[in-house]
Amino acid sequence: MSPPEIRDYSKEATFKGRRLDFSLGNKPRAWRLADASCRLIIVAGSAVLEYGNSSEAEVAKHKTYQGVEMKEKVEKTLYVGVDYHKNSFTAAYLDCLTGILNTKKYEAEELEKFKNHLTTFRKKGYSVKVAVETLTGVTFFTEEIRNCVDEITYVNTNKFKNILKGVNSAKNDRIDAETIAIYYEMGLLPTVYVPTRKEKELRIKMKERDSFVDMRKGVINRLHSLLLEYGIKTNKRELTTKKGMERIKEETKKKVPPSLRETIWRQIETIEYLTDKIRETEEDIKSFIGEDEELKGK
Repeated sequence: MSPPEIRDYSKEATFKGRRLDFSLGNKPRAWRLADASCRLIIVAGSAVLEYGNSSEAEVAKHKTYQGVEMKEKVEKTLYVGVDYHKNSFTAAYLDCLTGILNTKKYEAEELEKFKNHLTTFRKKGYSVKVAVETLTGVTFFTEEIRNCVDEITYVNTNKFKNILKGVNSAKNDRIDAETIAIYYEMGLLPTVYVPTRKEKELRIKMKERDSFVDMRKGVINRLHSLLLEYGIKTNKRELTTKKGMERIKEETKKKVPPSLRETIWRQIETIEYLTDKIRETEEDIKSFIGEDEELKGK
């Protein structure tokens, strides 16, 4: 067997026509290639192609290269990069034991097939990790596969676009998915926090309450101005209490023309209706948070 081939891989590594981008520091890395008998070891901006006949891919390798002792254990992990669209998605499977990268396109209706593929790897003892871009509809997708994986990572789409520009000049779902998987394995993915479904549900309820509050505020302001036209002074807090509303009704009977009284009373009824809705949503929110231990800490 010929000795290891040493090259400068400070910017990129090419093996069997496959281009891989690396961001290198002083930490040694090992990249298992498509040929399971060899692997590419990256350290301090250089690379060495190591040959070996061991079939035990999980056995820790020892080697000293340029004074650095390398001990790299190739874990049984599957990194899956997903380029997601509402009608279809492309998944790139990167097997860290062999370095083999396979890509498959799925229609939206084939989500169960994708879940079965993930489950198959877990049954084989793999730790399955999925990275997907944060696009509309991705919450449904990730919630569907959550029980089939060990980890879900959300890619910061805006930051990742800069990486894709250097890899994929023309839009190509396969290349995008493969790039996500490769960068995921190297720990270089720009990520973003995406709220859980429970957190999103809570936000929807909070927005509902806020919308009722804004509507009530608008009606109160209009009624406050209208009453001032007829010399009826009020404070806005008074317009949200039953006692205050009763006083205003009595005042309107004395000072407001009959043609406008019904208008004022309808606005009062609207305020009372919105106040009830605000109270209902607040009770709903308290009940929702009380049933979920995770949301109590938010």
